[in-house]
Amino acid sequence: MANNYLDKTGLIYLWGKIKAALAVKSNTDHTHNYAGSSSAGGAANSATKLQTARTIDGVDFNGASAIMHYGTCGTAAATAAKVVACTGFKLVTGARIIVKFTITNTAANPTLNVNNSGAKAIQYRGSAISAGYLAANRTLEFVYDGSAYQLVGDLDTNTVYTHPAYTARGAGLYKITVDATGHISVVTAVAKEDITALGIPGQDTNTTYSVFKAASASAAGGSGLVPAPAAGKQVSFLRGDGQWVVPTNTTYAVMTGATASAAGKAGLVPAPAASKQTSFLRGDGSWVVPTDTNTWRGIVNNLTSDSTTDSLAAAQGKELKRLVDNAGAKLIDGFTIAATATWTQLTADNVASLDPDYQAVDPALSYPWYTDVAYICGADDIIEPMWPANIEGIGPYIKVTANKLRIYADSNKNGTALTAFKCKKG
Repeated sequence: MANNYLDKTGLIYLWGKIKAALAVKSNTDHTHNYAGSSSAGGAANSATKLQTARTIDGVDFNGASAIMHYGTCGTAAATAAKVVACTGFKLVTGARIIVKFTITNTAANPTLNVNNSGAKAIQYRGSAISAGYLAANRTLEFVYDGSAYQLVGDLDTNTVYTHPAYTARGAGLYKITVDATGHISVVTAVAKEDITALGIPGQDTNTTYSVFKAASASAAGGSGLVPAPAAGKQVSFLRGDGQWVVPTNTTYAVMTGATASAAGKAGLVPAPAASKQTSFLRGDGSWVVPTDTNTWRGIVNNLTSDSTTDSLAAAQGKELKRLVDNAGAKLIDGFTIAATATWTQLTADNVASLDPDYQAVDPALSYPWYTDVAYICGADDIIEPMWPANIEGIGPYIKVTANKLRIYADSNKNGTALTAFKCKKG
């Protein structure tokens, strides 16, 4: 009986075991921080966003944002590669996309590239889609089958329509009309042959035509059937007068050359032989190089000759032009101041003895250097300076004698080696 009770030592040991077991147990009113939360009772991050995104019909979903399968396409009509933007789209088998087209496609074999996932063919019922199916303002759904985008649903591809006003019924034709109130009425049936009763023009059943009417010198012909050619006319042609004839011969012979006493005859140009590439066709029918009959004579003889065949050489022509130009302007060539000309300087001390006349012209001695040059003008000719526009340094000039000029210059003496004057005939 004593073994059914605990003594003091046993109770102490048991109580220690109970306290140790309770120490690892939670109180009934406690709270915990959820996964990823910084406070007790906060929302767990794993409930806000999936750790690994999952693809739904080709669009990634992780709980952070909504998904959609819609986009618009504004690719140019003639461009076959159609582009559509759709956030999160991935090209996987079963991916779905709904596209609104804003421009009607005109390109053959169009493709679709969604979110830069790659251009894939667009098919309808397993074949390439027709160009006009992707029409402006039409919204279409596509599913990627692993190799191409398949158009979902059906399209109205019927391009053959019957006239809405008439329909066949039984053994006759009926005309359907709609009045102002929208009521539909049917005209009594008529025989298929009597279509004129329905306001349809009757069929022209005449297929018999007569032979066309030939033309004459004063009357036009008439349309009709071509007359039947007789046997042996296989190489003939139908003429406007209705006859099957062989056209007049249009083959021409080579021309006949002229002689001193007989005119030639029209015809084909004779063929030039080899090496005749620089020859010309002569009136006698021969290919020859023309004889040079020009006589070059002196320019004076040419100007005084009565001949109409003599010509001037190039050098003679230039000389004649120079004479004509100078004669019209009364100018002849002047002289040149030599680069080696001897220049003398005038000063206040020597001007009176060397050149007293110049002191009256230029008392300040702005052009104190002078040189004497010979010239070919006549004694009564007028000397005209022809100064170059960009040359400075040449001053006045004085005629010293009939054939000598005195030229004045500054210290630069820029006028050397330049044609300075011309003579005008007096």
